[in-house]
Amino acid sequence: MDILIVLGGWFLAGVFALAAWSKLAEPDATAQALRSFGVPSTLARSGAWLLPLLEFAVALLVVLPWAPALGIALAAGLLAVFAAAMAVQLAQGNKPSCNCFGQTRSQPISWASVVRNGLLVALAAWLLSSALAVEGAASLTGTLVSGGRGQVLLSTVLVLAVGLLGWLVLHLARQQGRLLLKIDHLELRLQALGVEPAGGVPSLETLMSNQVLHVGQAAPAFAAPTVAGNTRTLADYVAQSGSQLLVFVGPQCAPCHEVMKEMASWRRQDNEPVHWLTISSGSAESNRTIFNNLAPDRVVLQSGQDINQLFGVIATPSALWVGADGRILSTVAVGRDAIRALYDAPVLSHGDGHALPLASA
Repeated sequence: MDILIVLGGWFLAGVFALAAWSKLAEPDATAQALRSFGVPSTLARSGAWLLPLLEFAVALLVVLPWAPALGIALAAGLLAVFAAAMAVQLAQGNKPSCNCFGQTRSQPISWASVVRNGLLVALAAWLLSSALAVEGAASLTGTLVSGGRGQVLLSTVLVLAVGLLGWLVLHLARQQGRLLLKIDHLELRLQALGVEPAGGVPSLETLMSNQVLHVGQAAPAFAAPTVAGNTRTLADYVAQSGSQLLVFVGPQCAPCHEVMKEMASWRRQDNEPVHWLTISSGSAESNRTIFNNLAPDRVVLQSGQDINQLFGVIATPSALWVGADGRILSTVAVGRDAIRALYDAPVLSHGDGHALPLASA
């Protein structure tokens, strides 16, 4: 039994030492991981150094001859705190990366991470009970925890660890709650403006992949099927009828339905014709049903969000002008009011490449 206690203690110390070393090797990644777990940015930078130092201290306490039981108790407390923090994140659908215990590089957490930490907690609990119960526990490194005073000290440490765990879980829950309230408030404000994210809430990858187009730049070329079943290009529409107002919508976007119904009755004050091209997604049948007031050959169906990404569109309804020379005439307008203002904005001449006086309402 003694040899198992010794091996278990050194294994636990090794896990903490490895975790500390990997965090110190990548302090920026450690700080980012702490922020993703809800630690305020002002504390994450210092925490990126303090946390691995604490882990090193725990590893030393486990193997030094004067306080192994204290080290094991602290190890169990830290492991429980991290397991609880991971469980909270996973329950909320988040998978932040971390240099978790025993990993040499940052990886996204999973329920396997929680299980692994739970097993390490169980190992620490067994070592602690063995150190207190087995007479030969001194072979671990010579614990001084014995008799009534040692048990009181150990109980105090465990109570503090549980208290720290409870505080951390409560802090994370409150912070996540505040973030969710802010997100809900932002969604309500977008809905009030008649705007919906294109294809759902855009991911970070989608936002990064979207282009930022500039007025005067050549419009990205694309070819896509229409609701009528023909494959058309942007160049086809420009060559056929000159400048185009590209209107980006979605079949599941309620504000888009309202805008497209209204546009049929819009008229410019200068009586200039407006040729608009609707860019949607989904099946031809669903779009034919939803946008039944539109000419089928002027509703282009993109694959996923590929055309949206070409033009940097992240919300619907949105619109922008493309001139008769194939160049961008305006930045993206988002929402019903901005699209109406863009619709009425004077196009100086079809094809001269000049910008509209309106950038984005």
